[in-house]
Amino acid sequence: MEKLDSYHLPVTGKNILRFAFPTIVMTVFNTFYTMVDGLFVSNLIGMEALSAINLTAPAIALSVSEEKKSASF
Repeated sequence: MEKLDSYHLPVTGKNILRFAFPTIVMTVFNTFYTMVDGLFVSNLIGMEALSAINLTAPAIALSVSEEKKSASF
């Protein structure tokens, strides 16, 4: 029997988890990084700086995702 590559495997829970696991791990580490960064900023700089980070973070994430999307073409 010929071996199927990753894109032609049947859709099962195990195969979905195999593809999703790196994204899950990255999201967990990114969340911890954001929490620790927020603690340092709020304790060392102040609450206004933390508010500024929280207000601008979605716009920065959107611009980065748009840049990556346009760079892939």
